[in-house]
Amino acid sequence: KDGAASGNRDLQYDLGIAYACGDGVRPDANAAKRWLHKAAKQGHKRAARELAAPLRPAGSKAQKKSAGRCQRGERSRRQRAD
Repeated sequence: KDGAASGNRDLQYDLGIAYACGDGVRPDANAAKRWLHKAAKQGHKRAARELAAPLRPAGSKAQKKSAGRCQRGERSRRQRAD
């Protein structure tokens, strides 16, 4: 969260996806939109695409159908950690 708060657009995107998916944090659509918006404002293309798609509550049937969002976010975080 510190890196996202200091303006790192990749970490802002990751945090937005984490909130959207409930990955390590309590699902919060408003927080997800806020972090994705910050990343998109800095030119993060995937964040802009995510904002164009509706965020679905974690655990809902609609979210399970769009679970690719969560898997992409997790892969992105792992790649940066390596």
